[in-house]
Amino acid sequence: MTAGSDGGPSPQFPEEGKKGATSNETPETSTGAEKINSGSLDEVTRRPLGHSVNNLLNISGIAERDKTAAGEGKRVTDTYVLCRFVVVRGVALIYLIAFLSLFLQVDGLFGKNGILPISQFMEAVSGRYQFGELPTVFWISSSDSFLKGACVGGMLSSLVAAAGILTGPALLLCWVLYLSFLTTGADFMSFQWDILLLETGILAALWAPWAMASPPLRNWTGTDGPPSRIVLWLLRWLLFRLMFMSGMCKLMSGDETWWSLTALSYHYETQPLPTPVAWLCNMLPLWWQQLSCLLMFGIEIVSPFLIFGNRLTRRIAFGALAGLQILILLSGNYTFFNLLSILLCFTLIDDSLWKRIFPVSLVDSLRNASAITGTKWQLYQKVLVLPMVALLGLANLCMLNVQITGGEALPLPMREFWGNVRQLHLVNSYGLFAVMTQKRIEIILEGSNDGKEWLAYEFPFKPGDLKRPPPIVAPLQPRLDWQMWFAALGTVEGNPWFLSFSQKILQGDKTVSALLSKNPFPNAPPIFLRAQSFEYHFTNAKELMSTGNWWKRTYVGEYMPVATLQNQLEQER
Repeated sequence: MTAGSDGGPSPQFPEEGKKGATSNETPETSTGAEKINSGSLDEVTRRPLGHSVNNLLNISGIAERDKTAAGEGKRVTDTYVLCRFVVVRGVALIYLIAFLSLFLQVDGLFGKNGILPISQFMEAVSGRYQFGELPTVFWISSSDSFLKGACVGGMLSSLVAAAGILTGPALLLCWVLYLSFLTTGADFMSFQWDILLLETGILAALWAPWAMASPPLRNWTGTDGPPSRIVLWLLRWLLFRLMFMSGMCKLMSGDETWWSLTALSYHYETQPLPTPVAWLCNMLPLWWQQLSCLLMFGIEIVSPFLIFGNRLTRRIAFGALAGLQILILLSGNYTFFNLLSILLCFTLIDDSLWKRIFPVSLVDSLRNASAITGTKWQLYQKVLVLPMVALLGLANLCMLNVQITGGEALPLPMREFWGNVRQLHLVNSYGLFAVMTQKRIEIILEGSNDGKEWLAYEFPFKPGDLKRPPPIVAPLQPRLDWQMWFAALGTVEGNPWFLSFSQKILQGDKTVSALLSKNPFPNAPPIFLRAQSFEYHFTNAKELMSTGNWWKRTYVGEYMPVATLQNQLEQER
């Protein structure tokens, strides 16, 4: 689930149309009004008024034009104007969610008094690294106000893009700001959906209209231009890699639970932040869990190949892949990951389906805007898009070589190129739950003033209190709660951020304690602090009804020995 792997966080420093009834994609060089079915501006202006009014009132006008063209034996090309509208605006909204989630936690995670201050990180790397090695706007400033400003800037840019104003440039700014956090956020910004958002985000910025404003803004004349077929296929290729590798990594890991199809009998209980639906799924019989696991492999490994077929096979792939994401969304809190994956699945649906959903006025506005070419903003876009597409294509080839041969067949200049591209997360490798966690270990943080009576701190969403039901928090991500799950998989020595977190609690830091839902020492911090490990299990329906507990637990052992502020400071020195 973390960037570049399934088991844990990545390091802080970077490393690494149709003929008859058959769908037929047109090449990227097809542009202008001929590429848009029954949508050119000249055709609209020549239509009688009554015909135009009819099209505004219902969708039959558009459908009839398409049927007529097909009936006359003309080539009707699949178009993706409406698809682009959905995907691009959707990515903008996901950026909004991501930046809002960061804004709510930035002080406690990355602020001057946070767990992993970005200001300290920037001081440590100053003089040792350059912008090309650590691409972030925080070279300018890493003050708390600047960090919050970056979050606000990301939210405003995403709203501007979602409104259709300078959509491409606004998405590009979102990408720059989010990359800045990922580059400097260390353990708390090391999840696979973070790099997936960056890769999807840069492709969305290249695919988006670069007009001053786009429909449905009525006070502007949209000049969006036709959607790029090359970028469309890069988005589909990303979807293929995401889904196919998520299936293959499970088999390639050699994990026995995946090969025996029993992994899901553990998954619902041991995943980081389960939902109430997961509690229900956990009680399903083993044969159902194995059948579900087999079906999941079929969807993740076989369905992606349908992406490269015709319109029908792509719609089948959409149903399978998007359906799987909906099931995952219902049973687990995976932030915006499932929404982003479903958005990528939308690239498989052409306008012939979308136009049945959208108001006909919007359909005509978007088609007309996409038929206008040769504008200043489109020129700016081409200047950026063409070299970026070439760069992304080359990066994909390098990544395939690295995954297949380990990169040994790459010439030295190509290795250097791949190393530089990896810093920008333009192309990434994915693989979720390669090895299934079979036990749920939870860290319970406790404080005391006398070393005898211990009171537990509560986190907002991770299991702690046995009576608290599993939460629904997605698409927001409580990053501290998530990181506590990963910390429980290892030792306190292997998670230095946890020692920093403990020290902040002992110091009574308000910005860090604000990340918790219950602070048993609100007036003054405790003298002693310890962390205990417990193995948690879901209760069954009978146990829930009789005790009111959603969880039951058994003591495992000590995670962090009793600590005081003094010995914490001595360890730091």
